[in-house]
Amino acid sequence: MRYLLILIFFSICKFSICEDYIIEHQMPFNEKIFTLKDKSIFSIFNATGVWKDSKADFGPVECRGVREANKNKKLLNLNIVCEQMNATGDKLWIRATRNTDTDGGVGMWKILDGTGKFAVYKNYNCTYAVSFASNVYYVKANCKN
Repeated sequence: MRYLLILIFFSICKFSICEDYIIEHQMPFNEKIFTLKDKSIFSIFNATGVWKDSKADFGPVECRGVREANKNKKLLNLNIVCEQMNATGDKLWIRATRNTDTDGGVGMWKILDGTGKFAVYKNYNCTYAVSFASNVYYVKANCKN
């Protein structure tokens, strides 16, 4: 079902209104996890990798935050902020939210701020799809003002 939602999301974007700002992240991640007595989890999330966008820009990206999930892997809280930078030092900061399970799905990004060429994207909202494989995550986001 999750893959069907991701496929539908990307199909809509490819064939309709997605001439907006597209961002992709790919990076390995690690988590420090506490498993509570009721089998729910609290984790600290860290990731460092690469990004590219629809304007042919790219560079390093770092993400940090916390994830909480119930015993069924349903996310209760996701508070992750990413900082991406291009070759000229311009930066973009993004906050991720999602109400799916811990294995991936569709969520929202809010572009918090940017410097240089990224300043115009402040307060953009992005719909993203994320998937995980072998401690690597891949995200593709469609951003609109």
